[in-house]
This record gives sequence, C-alpha cells and structure tokens, in this order.
Amino acid sequence: MSQYDTLDRLIVKALRKTPMNFTALWSEDDVEGDILRLARLLGRDDARILDGRLQALKKRGLIYYDGRVWRTA
Repeated sequence: MSQYDTLDRLIVKALRKTPMNFTALWSEDDVEGDILRLARLLGRDDARILDGRLQALKKRGLIYYDGRVWRTA
C-alpha cells in the first residue's frame, strides 16, 4: 500500500463530484489536509505533491486534463 493511496482516492472522489482546476482541487478540505500531512511527513513542497499525484493518476488512466479542468476518465 502506497503512502499516496488516501490522497489518490480523495482526488478521484472530488473529481467525480465535479471537474476542477488545480486551485479548486487544492482547496477541497480533505484533499488539502492530506497534502499538508504528506508534505510534513516527506519534507516535500505541497504543490509538488498534488501535481505529482495528478500526473500519476493521469498516467494510470483514472483522470485526464481537458485544457481547462481535471476530469475522471
């Protein structure tokens, strides 16, 4: 089990409700809380964590970017 599993689930869950851009997704309470937890735990920049998870989910085919917002596939 990856340390990012919870965050990945929260991102996909939020995008299922409504497609969002990076900033809107960041401001989702559960997503932001888990990003900040991981940033403290890993010593990484919080924006890089969200960006990295979006790219990983995109690579797995779970989400895509349509030029304006992120959406579930």
